[in-house]
Amino acid sequence: YSMVATSYLPVLAAFMAVLATASPRWFGRRVAKRGWLQAALLVALLPQLRPLLPAALPPTSAFAVPSGPAAGALVQALGRELWVAADEMLNVGAWSSTGQALGNIGIAMRNGADYMCDGSWEHVQGELETAAASGTYLLPTADFQGLVDLFGYEQPAPSIEWNNARTSLLRLAAQLDQRAAQLVDAARPDKKEATNLSVMVICERLRKAATLFEPGKFYMPFDPRDNVARQGRERPRSPDSMPSGSQVPEEYSETKSAEIRRFKEQAWMDEAVASATKLGLGALSTVFSVQEELEMVTDESGKNTVLRRLVRDLHPDQNPGRETEVIPAFQLVQKLRK
Repeated sequence: YSMVATSYLPVLAAFMAVLATASPRWFGRRVAKRGWLQAALLVALLPQLRPLLPAALPPTSAFAVPSGPAAGALVQALGRELWVAADEMLNVGAWSSTGQALGNIGIAMRNGADYMCDGSWEHVQGELETAAASGTYLLPTADFQGLVDLFGYEQPAPSIEWNNARTSLLRLAAQLDQRAAQLVDAARPDKKEATNLSVMVICERLRKAATLFEPGKFYMPFDPRDNVARQGRERPRSPDSMPSGSQVPEEYSETKSAEIRRFKEQAWMDEAVASATKLGLGALSTVFSVQEELEMVTDESGKNTVLRRLVRDLHPDQNPGRETEVIPAFQLVQKLRK
């Protein structure tokens, strides 16, 4: 291309310029009728147009920025979010007759999330491929591809695949949104509300995980596996007790009061999400914003400081025109403070 551009194209461009100047009407008719002349004109102008192309054509991977988080941290954060989503899939699979495929997806996805959390990413791709093939009528295999490809390289999570992984997570959430009513209708009568909340949590976690691949949006969620929630692979979560003979790792040991508080907080969060969903996108976004702020705080005193500020900022009197919209988030913050 360089040889042709430096030798022949200037001559062709000059010749066409002479024709256009000598007989513009004749030249215009020929350009309109002759495909080869159109192509020649475009090729002749490429050297002049080339400097303009970067400004006109953005990069295809808008989120694949080299200044993002380290691959290990990104994989661990993604694993923690997917673990929560997969765990809820197991619940839906147990409660809804049409959700059995979702339960199968949840088994493989939680296995893969376990590996991500533990840093054993070499086994993740196989688990995600199993998840993709486990319930195609609910979640199409193609919608998993961006996540699967994230672990198809010598090193995990290369930035070139970030945008595709983000797209996969958003598509999976959108698919489940469309099938939420079907899953709830097929749930046991005493589990319809719980099924609805579980589907909402799955979609919310998938969308939250998608933000990990956006510039400046990285965060590290808490590890959802602990001495109460953890029961090992391929088993639904039961917060009541550990399996017989299980050993509680020291790093996960907690007092009973802390365990109870954490489950209450999650229940309050689920209630706030359910209430906000009925009020619309604005209310739901406000609840998620509260959750994001709290997840950024690691110590108890910092959390109390954030809650005091949120109580003030989210008070209905401080939000004229949005009084109803902020109520779910405001009530959530009040419960968390107590």
